[in-house]
Amino acid sequence: MADGAAPDPYADPIAFGHRMQILRAKRGMSRPVVAGLLSMSPSWVKQVERP
Repeated sequence: MADGAAPDPYADPIAFGHRMQILRAKRGMSRPVVAGLLSMSPSWVKQVERP
């Protein structure tokens, strides 16, 4: 990674899931709402967010 470059948020699936959970919570969105926007199930969102 070059100096000053941001880390790739998709490189680590655990970090991605945690970030997704934080951003969802900050926006006040429920798992079912996010799941609907992604055309996925709420259980899928839960699995992605789970470390």
